[in-house]
Amino acid sequence: MLTTSAGRTLASNDLDSFLIVVTVNPNGTAVASPADTEYIHRLNGLVADVEARLARVPNELRNIEPSATGIVSHKQLITESIADQSRKDLITGEMIAIPVALVIVVLVFGGLLAVGIPLIGALASVACTLGTLYLLSLGVSLQSFVVGTVSVLGLGLSIGYALLMMSRYHEELARACNTENGADGAGRRRRTRRRDPLVTSCMTATILTAGRTIIYSAATIAISLFGLALMGGGILRSIGLAGGLVVLIAVAAAITPIPAVLVLLGLRMARPSLLERVPLLGGLLHRVGDVSGEQGAFAALARRVHAHPWAVLVACLTVLLVLALPILRLHTLDSTVEQLPVGSSQRVDAQTLNKDYPAVAGQDATVIILVATLPGVEAVLGQSSAGRFTVAHLDLTGDRFSATAERTVSEIRALKTPADTWVTGQAAGHSISEQLSCTISH
Repeated sequence: MLTTSAGRTLASNDLDSFLIVVTVNPNGTAVASPADTEYIHRLNGLVADVEARLARVPNELRNIEPSATGIVSHKQLITESIADQSRKDLITGEMIAIPVALVIVVLVFGGLLAVGIPLIGALASVACTLGTLYLLSLGVSLQSFVVGTVSVLGLGLSIGYALLMMSRYHEELARACNTENGADGAGRRRRTRRRDPLVTSCMTATILTAGRTIIYSAATIAISLFGLALMGGGILRSIGLAGGLVVLIAVAAAITPIPAVLVLLGLRMARPSLLERVPLLGGLLHRVGDVSGEQGAFAALARRVHAHPWAVLVACLTVLLVLALPILRLHTLDSTVEQLPVGSSQRVDAQTLNKDYPAVAGQDATVIILVATLPGVEAVLGQSSAGRFTVAHLDLTGDRFSATAERTVSEIRALKTPADTWVTGQAAGHSISEQLSCTISH
């Protein structure tokens, strides 16, 4: 069979392995409607049966070759593998971020009671984020890594905003208690209630200062992310919409449940933290972190900014422009097996196909016109016919996602042909790709 071109495409370059390709279509030549759920259910069942049957082939071949191995792969398996890996990465990130944040809270605010405050904000933010992303996915295609990325973003912002509210409220309480009862009077004050005037005034000052800062910060981030949605469809649009909504959820969690919990705790938040009780270290932390007084490092920084606002503005804009320069060479990609960890079966399968089965792994371009002389076309890998149609598979210069391949694909599409032309494949679904199928009728 290796004497035929079709047979050679199913054998590796070294002739040490081969492919089994199965096409599943319970409708035969009939075209199913996208709304035909019965067809989809029947198709998925048949695919699962074929997948299970192919998985047994390597074991059956071990009577001939004991080292025989095999991998079953199709588009849905690759998608599921990427989604599973994204979920694992999301859980790993949150399992690291949350404990670290809680340990910092215990050290800074001096007790286990304060641990629950950012945790409440984080849980509220994550729950609302997942619900919002589900609703968004009903109208916008969200890739798996987008969900993981924006979820971690929302978690980090909600914890950071909660810590800012707690720190500001802690400072207001300490200053108010010192003013009313002396430096050590907070410990002898009567037990507070929710409507205690001291708690009310401290929380009001916290909302007017830290709350305003949080709103400005979230608005800046959300506007930047929503701006991505204006750069076109696909990945950037989904990241922009999902990220912007997640930021708004984080700020809502920071200025609603967090202040409510702080008011319920009342004056218990005024006690010194564990680090502040350490000799010398406590004084250093107070000097550096004093944002309300005149001696703190942040207060000194604020005075310098107010004294030279234009210089600071120009410097910040310059730094931002330098950091934004790489966007001029922005090259977006769709989800690929490169998102999977090294050693993943689906990634190994894709790498094996690209290395040993170049004519099957996915052609750079498929077209029916004499295009071998175009710049960027390396070679014609093969051709085939289907009824009145003929296709040719081209190998393009450069990586499949490179700018060179993109220009070549554009030139192929721009060719004036004497017959009808249809473009399919990766390039049809994503303009920056080297995979293109072009079929022209005779």
